[in-house]
Amino acid sequence: MRWLLLVLFLPNTCLCLFSQSVISGRVTENENEAIEFALVTLKQVSDSDFVLTPDAISLQEVIVKGRKTGVFFDKDTIRYDISSFKDGSEVVLGDLLNKLPGIEVDEKGSVKAHGKQVDKLLLNGQDFFQGNAQMATKNLSANIAESIEILNNYSEYSILSGFQNHEKTVINVGVNKNKLGKISGNLSAGGGMKNKYEFRGDLMQLSSTWMTSIIGAANNNGNEIFSIEDYISLQGGVTEFIGNQEQQSSITLSEEEQKLLVPRNNVYERNSGLAGMNFSYQPKKSFKINSYLLYNDNKEFAKERNQFIYFLPEQRQYETSNNLNINNKNKLFSGFVKMNYQPSSLWDIVYKGQFSTTGIFENTDATNWLKEQQIHAAGYTSSTSIGTKQNIAVMKSFNKHLLISEVSFLYDDKPFSYEMQSDSLLLPIPFIRYDDYYYGKQDTKQKNTVINANFSFFYKLNESYFLRTGLGFSMTEQAFCSGIYQMNQMKKTSLLPDENLKNDYSLHKNDYNFNLNLGKKNK
Repeated sequence: MRWLLLVLFLPNTCLCLFSQSVISGRVTENENEAIEFALVTLKQVSDSDFVLTPDAISLQEVIVKGRKTGVFFDKDTIRYDISSFKDGSEVVLGDLLNKLPGIEVDEKGSVKAHGKQVDKLLLNGQDFFQGNAQMATKNLSANIAESIEILNNYSEYSILSGFQNHEKTVINVGVNKNKLGKISGNLSAGGGMKNKYEFRGDLMQLSSTWMTSIIGAANNNGNEIFSIEDYISLQGGVTEFIGNQEQQSSITLSEEEQKLLVPRNNVYERNSGLAGMNFSYQPKKSFKINSYLLYNDNKEFAKERNQFIYFLPEQRQYETSNNLNINNKNKLFSGFVKMNYQPSSLWDIVYKGQFSTTGIFENTDATNWLKEQQIHAAGYTSSTSIGTKQNIAVMKSFNKHLLISEVSFLYDDKPFSYEMQSDSLLLPIPFIRYDDYYYGKQDTKQKNTVINANFSFFYKLNESYFLRTGLGFSMTEQAFCSGIYQMNQMKKTSLLPDENLKNDYSLHKNDYNFNLNLGKKNK
């Protein structure tokens, strides 16, 4: 057995000794330089040295392809090569903007850039639409654009550089040079069942010194043409010059303006029309003028059908119901002009003038059933208000410091008339019986005058902070008159002999203010 184990052990020992042998060698080129990372297979002992001769081989051409992103960054400016994003399906400017990375246009035409609300939309650097970007995105043809850029920390007035602590973002549309000196535009129209129609068109002509455009739209399919955002933009929106977020002006809509701008939920038919004209002229760098005229017409036909069931404690119940038909005709005419004159780099003078008139006309026909009694009433409401706002500002730079003087004048006149006839006295205002009907009329007149004068001095402390001091004066006058009258054979007389239902008052108020605050400029 021992011999058998020895025989089995010896071959294994030899195999292990052989596997631990070391074989070395060099692979060199013809100049005796070692070749790195060479792979060698040894077949026999005579093959233990190698000399390789180099041989040059030409590889085929290698082509590296890259794709342009179409987006370029330069400090506060982002530029787009719109040819990288257009596919020919764009109709209006908003369609094109919506395809650019970082830009969003909602269904109302409002624009955001990288999550920030766009304050203005410029054409060749001009505020052609006075901050109302929706008018441009919804009405201008997409092929008007040759380039598009986002401008952050934008200021229309170079004299304000270093004194703005509210970051403004605007989009500048470079106009296609082929459009200069030519009349261009876009027209679309459509129709459908039940006599539905929609029309939209625009015409524009541009040159190196002036621009003018005409836009128009009309439909009866309920699509919104002129929104509450459009109206607020036309009213001035927020503080223009410094743009301090803490001092943004608020806008309160009157009852008449709400009827004009806030659509009813129960409207079954709406006819809308819009016409506008814009004009911009800049013969030289130091002077420019912008203006617009806008007309908006809106007709609504609404119905309400309500039924109520009342449960009484005696386990009895009764029903009431009412039918209401409403016919509204609302109109808005607005105009704006802005002139900017900069005689030198240290002076800037700005004038803004705005006027508007609104017309609200409403016919109401109501039928109510209260238990066994039927009440019928027909009413008519009318209001035609006018308003104007004038503003002039003078800005003077003292190199590091700045002085702004601003004076504004605001006036509005808002008459309101409410007239109704009914076969019952169960109505909200007193009536006089005439034949088989009750008649009543209420008239209201309201006038407001506001004069403001503000002076602000900005003292630059360092590259980041400035000190602002301000002195202001405001004068307000209000006059209000309201009365309820009867209509008696074409004569308007007071409902009561002592005229207790007539109300007159006036208000005069002067306010003075002084402020001091620390501001930090945009970087």
